[in-house]
Amino acid sequence: MLRPTIHFQPLQHWMNDPNGLIFFEGYYHLFYQYNPHGDTWGNIHWGHAKSIDGVHWTHLPIALFPSLDHGEIHCFSGCCVLDPQGIPTILYTSIGRDEDGRDCFSGAQQWMAQSMDGLLTWTKPSFNPILTKEAHPGFIPTDWSDPYVWKDKASYWMTLGAGDKRFGYAYLYTSMDLKSWTYVSTMAKRDVPLIECPNLIDFGTKQILMYSPGTGVYAEVGLLKDGIFTAEQTHVVDYGHRANYYAAHTLQLPDRKIVFSWIPEDDRRSTEIKGYNGALAYPRVLTLVDDVPHYKPLESMESLRVSSTKMVNLSLETTTILRHQPRALELRFETDRADIVFINLLASPDGREMTTLIFDFEKGSFLLDRSLSSLSDKPEKSNLKAPITVEKNNSVIVYLDHSIIEVFINETTCLSARVYPTLPDSDGVALVGSGILNTFEMHVLSVL
Repeated sequence: MLRPTIHFQPLQHWMNDPNGLIFFEGYYHLFYQYNPHGDTWGNIHWGHAKSIDGVHWTHLPIALFPSLDHGEIHCFSGCCVLDPQGIPTILYTSIGRDEDGRDCFSGAQQWMAQSMDGLLTWTKPSFNPILTKEAHPGFIPTDWSDPYVWKDKASYWMTLGAGDKRFGYAYLYTSMDLKSWTYVSTMAKRDVPLIECPNLIDFGTKQILMYSPGTGVYAEVGLLKDGIFTAEQTHVVDYGHRANYYAAHTLQLPDRKIVFSWIPEDDRRSTEIKGYNGALAYPRVLTLVDDVPHYKPLESMESLRVSSTKMVNLSLETTTILRHQPRALELRFETDRADIVFINLLASPDGREMTTLIFDFEKGSFLLDRSLSSLSDKPEKSNLKAPITVEKNNSVIVYLDHSIIEVFINETTCLSARVYPTLPDSDGVALVGSGILNTFEMHVLSVL
């Protein structure tokens, strides 16, 4: 009743950060942090799946295992690129035991692995590590992890995140062959405890530095010049914050940028659900419009629709009830004539359970009200808020997948949340408000 069916998850056990996104030989390849031994964090490997459309995924064998014989106990996050000979190459943070001279939670070494059989199996070269903390002139980084690599005509470039609890850092390195790396600069220093999962996303005249500083995901729009990234604007990527959207990783293709991210289970605050933990957010296509990040669901999400309802010029003065709906839905509406729109999701007939989405186009605000989302006292039920950039014609997309809600407003505001209703008949949908929706669509979703 609560486990998502449309969002990506491994078949069982714990998952967190997406890693190593690459489009290779006609397939999207997704790697992710994975514990093959249980539904809590630990024993971090790299899980692996592939997809022809970014939506329907085939699970593949585990890609990276900790090399226990070399003191490695976790394979933390990283990236996947092609080396100068076209060989798929993973760069990742290797975590070892204290007695091996590495702090278990600081990410003291960066390692490489390569595949010669189409990304199915991976070999770690004997010359690992490819980068250590000693590469930095005059300082030793802490909480140093999550390599992200891109290539220009002449060189490879890599950023790594770090933090000392006072500031977060994104460091810049360069290489000709992915094997030997040289420290270039402290690309960014921010007033946050740490920077995790830094991504440098190139739009030509501008770049986006996307990173996760422990509280959520942020996107800075600016310029990388002479090794320093100067931010001109800072945007919240998702207003669900750390508990609902974290560790974003961007796949950069010639024609598009696609953002993948982890949706944790932090807000369930319960040990009653066994066997799985965590999912990935729907892939988001990232564009830069007038120096503002815009996000919309990957177009192939539409292939999940199995039945549809559409209404035009829908008055909100009278409540529209759509009872007994499946718990995997896509809702869309457009309006230039509504001041406020309420949508109740996962609503029980007696009103004891419901999650309410409040779009206030007059005040320019959005509220996801979870106060009645569950009769259980264990899940998090605090409300989540976000600003709305009001347009002449406002466009909203809402995805519901059992315990996950994702909201896109005018492509500039996103909010993800977890909710955990308990009643078997908490499956109603209702709309009310002030004004008229030009169009309203509801699509039932299923992975066929």
